[in-house]
Amino acid sequence: MNLEEREFRLGEIRSQIISIFDKQVRENNIKFTVSFVGTDSIESTSPDRHSLERPRLPALGPLGTGRLKDMCLWGDQHRILQVIINLVSNSLKFTPAGGKVELRIRCVSEVETPSDESRTSSFSNRNSDRAGRSRHRVGSGSTISAQSKSIANVAPKGGTALAINPLDDKATPHVHIRERSPTPPPPNAKSYIFEFEVEDTGPGIAEHMQEKIFEPFVQGDLGLSKKFGGTGLGLSICSQLAKLMGGSIGLRSTVGVGTTFTMHIPLKYVKDR
Repeated sequence: MNLEEREFRLGEIRSQIISIFDKQVRENNIKFTVSFVGTDSIESTSPDRHSLERPRLPALGPLGTGRLKDMCLWGDQHRILQVIINLVSNSLKFTPAGGKVELRIRCVSEVETPSDESRTSSFSNRNSDRAGRSRHRVGSGSTISAQSKSIANVAPKGGTALAINPLDDKATPHVHIRERSPTPPPPNAKSYIFEFEVEDTGPGIAEHMQEKIFEPFVQGDLGLSKKFGGTGLGLSICSQLAKLMGGSIGLRSTVGVGTTFTMHIPLKYVKDR
């Protein structure tokens, strides 16, 4: 599998998601929104009456980055879309008519860089045990290769997570993860953790199934799977793609209320495009 990192804007993800699901949302009579949540909204968890009366301003990113939707970032937009499309598709599929599905995008925090002392210490430790480092490299490569093969072997042809990447249908058991970028990102680009959250008002997932739901061929409710179809592979692929990008994915759910899936991934902020 390839990570093709390049410049993109968060606003591009919003417009593509809305376009992809526009017809399905209207036919199923579901309220679907994609919103940006600014840093000021995160800090103000209990707004007062005066703040509610003020006109709603565009969501802002971290200090000095401008509007969140206009932030120019460095990452694999294609893989991010694959995960979001799968999560939104699941939510729309299980949410009844008249329900709501919302995708929220926010910048959570800046990625802390190690201090000079810690970098020096880490460099010394690596030099003192080169043999161990070599063994670690072999083990790490085996893990990545195994993870890649699991994605290639379980991914259904025409599945939601792979629908926008037909090249994945040609994947072989001997797949290696590699990064391909036309140009490297700026050396001084800051990294931020971004959150993509999909919340629905569907049936919810039982507590005892929430830890297993990201395993291949596991579905939360067999009755619903018989009604709506599916193989139980989508969330497993989402989880592996999130890890591939250096992030993670999780959920919180209440039966009869709904489910919220949350993906956190690091992305570099590119000041000049």
